[in-house]
Amino acid sequence: MTTASGSLLRWRLRLAEFYFKVKYTKGANHHVPDALSRIPTSGLDHKELDDDIPCFLLAQAARGMDDNNFSEPVPPSPITAEELLRAQGADGGCKQLRGVIDSEKPTRFVLDEEGRLVSRQPKTDVMQVYIPEALRARVMGLEHYPTSKGHPGVQCMYAAMKRCFYWESMIVHLYDFVRQCPPCAKNRLQERRHASPMTLFPPQEPLNEVRIDILGPLLNTVDGNRYVFVMSDRFSKLTRTVALRRITAVTVASAFLTSWVAANGAPDCVLSDQGRKMDNSFFRAVMKMLGTR
Repeated sequence: MTTASGSLLRWRLRLAEFYFKVKYTKGANHHVPDALSRIPTSGLDHKELDDDIPCFLLAQAARGMDDNNFSEPVPPSPITAEELLRAQGADGGCKQLRGVIDSEKPTRFVLDEEGRLVSRQPKTDVMQVYIPEALRARVMGLEHYPTSKGHPGVQCMYAAMKRCFYWESMIVHLYDFVRQCPPCAKNRLQERRHASPMTLFPPQEPLNEVRIDILGPLLNTVDGNRYVFVMSDRFSKLTRTVALRRITAVTVASAFLTSWVAANGAPDCVLSDQGRKMDNSFFRAVMKMLGTR
């Protein structure tokens, strides 16, 4: 293990102690990550891994973390080999498959060295453990709920589970499982609430609709300008630019009047993003006086 990867692993293990949510913060309001990434360092971290850091419990199954300090839903307990054998012995589907094996009929199902019912892929010889009906919910929970998994979607779960497990209609059960997960349902509702349908509104004639935006901040010019106010006609792509020292509602509205309206007339519509310099009461009042929406 290299020194850089050892340092990364140490931080991953330390952060794995906590249950946290990742939230997005605009860069203008959150300068801490940039500051941390620019702190000068004398070298890489050469310390040894701390033995007191709790590690993942990798025995028998992917349980996630051993510490029970996470909110609901809690990952289910690992499935032992003995429990799997008992469940396969009591499952009706497993009994039918064992009967096919005993009859020596051609089948892809075999018994491994430990007596477990497995499915053998003909081309790759990959062995997939057959999961009986009583254990399928726990297996899906072990793949979905641990903090190290991060509530993966159906396709990610299926791609990971089909390498080791098999049962009939697995993808259908995964869809139902993810659909009934409370945190996943909340995220889906949140994304849907902020989504709006995309619509096309092509321009009809020249100088009818104008796009405006601000480029910068850039390096200071000799005159002290740091920003470029860009105005472009959506139909003809005619573009005008104005250099500005400051970007306020007054300066932006003044540049628009003197550089565009005075030469081309007032447009019927102005298209911009929701920047504060262009989406404010002063700029809207100026546009209202011009008859521009």
